[in-house]
Amino acid sequence: MEPQLDSVVTLWDVLDHYNYKEHKIEEETIAFCMKECLHLAESLLQHPRAEREHFEFRCDGLLLNASPPYPLPKLRQGSTYYPPSPTTTTSSSSISSSPDPLRSSLRFALKSIVSGGIVGTPYFTSPEIILGTGAAGEERALMWSLGITALELAHGEPPFVRIHPMRAIFLIAYNPPPTLTGRYSREFHDFVSRVLTISPKERMMVAEGLRHPFILAATERGGYPLQEFILPDTCP
Repeated sequence: MEPQLDSVVTLWDVLDHYNYKEHKIEEETIAFCMKECLHLAESLLQHPRAEREHFEFRCDGLLLNASPPYPLPKLRQGSTYYPPSPTTTTSSSSISSSPDPLRSSLRFALKSIVSGGIVGTPYFTSPEIILGTGAAGEERALMWSLGITALELAHGEPPFVRIHPMRAIFLIAYNPPPTLTGRYSREFHDFVSRVLTISPKERMMVAEGLRHPFILAATERGGYPLQEFILPDTCP
């Protein structure tokens, strides 16, 4: 049976619809979404970090709403914080003791996730937050989650999502960053590679992202496929 849309429509509902139809979201629509997300990030960065530390970009946290008098949908912030399950039994003792500082950081990350110290989900969490060298809500962490969201839209799901969260944090911390695969433009490949860097200092920031050729080429036409998902009661 085809999935039904709720009265509150998220970008994940759009992705779920395309996955059900076994279709891919067009690159121009992804570019439109990325541009909207960057503008949303601009707005978020005007607030203190403590007010945005529970926010990360991901499809199920981006709501679609119409913006009269413009016919195109706009993305707005939704709640993306899912506290760890109280029934989680994984403990940091499962990690072998080692003087390796990276393993020590991962041990800290596991304790934080189990106790609720890390917000969001591991699949969208940047390496520096997992390792305890960064903080949720920072601009560089937001940009990492934006890159993962781009892969989610392009591939139909985020990297490592079929892997247990506790193992996913090891893969994110130890492995090279995930990459875009498929027949996409050079600009799209470059955009993803610039926001998904292990080193936060090398990661593209919001202002630079808005000047990237992939974003500059985004047009309103990319938002047209999203219009069919806008329901009357989602309009402001």
